[in-house]
Amino acid sequence: MTHPLSEIYSLLKPISCMMCGQCCVLPQCTFVEFVFLMNEMQSLVSFETRQAFLTQKLQPSKQFQGNFDCIFQKNQQCQIHPARTLMCRLHGDPILTKIGQSENCKKVDREETLSEFDLSQIGTQLDHLNRVYYEIDAMPFLLDSLNIACWLELYYSDLSPLPFIKNIQIHLKTLLHPDYQHHIYTPVTQILDKFITVDKAYYCLENGDVPKAEGFYWKLIEQYPDSIGYYTDKAFILLEQLYKNLNRSDKLNFLALQKKRIFT
Repeated sequence: MTHPLSEIYSLLKPISCMMCGQCCVLPQCTFVEFVFLMNEMQSLVSFETRQAFLTQKLQPSKQFQGNFDCIFQKNQQCQIHPARTLMCRLHGDPILTKIGQSENCKKVDREETLSEFDLSQIGTQLDHLNRVYYEIDAMPFLLDSLNIACWLELYYSDLSPLPFIKNIQIHLKTLLHPDYQHHIYTPVTQILDKFITVDKAYYCLENGDVPKAEGFYWKLIEQYPDSIGYYTDKAFILLEQLYKNLNRSDKLNFLALQKKRIFT
């Protein structure tokens, strides 16, 4: 039986890749894609190779600041190519640059293979697959995708005290091939601490304690600068609802936090 994800991938047209390996970064993918990739990898590479992937030290990407080189690449070749993620399959298509995706190969000289509408439809189908397991837009986490290292950390870490995250971890531990339980993985992303901080910040904001929420958001800025914008933007939606209960000082303090994120 064909995996539903394979049907989505079949809608894409192949990109003419030069196989230079310079723009391959650690993949960002959805929950379903991660499970598919990991389980397909069982038949693509040996146990030893999988273990090597999991223990490989992350190397900062020279091409894209703030990201890491892909752990699945060897001698400029993808070792898990048939199971690669949607973003990997789209990499090099000008449509990504058109929609504002900065991490895209500039060496492929060709017309777009997809329209913005096509890309939106594919994204919608992917969302439907992921919603079988959890609400991808549940506040405050808004967990539609993570990079591979973060998904691995969720799988190999102890269950989170946060029910929403714990549920995702249980799904991962159930769906991934049991062989992965015998692998060794060292957490590197602190993703669980990030979720706890986001949860605390949102709780304070929900209850009108803006000064305390600011403290948690400053922690996110300092420890996770590449993702803080995502959460402060969503926090402002809630902040607007709280405005009638805030004094001028609270409003100005939180606005200063947003200004720092944008202009520094």
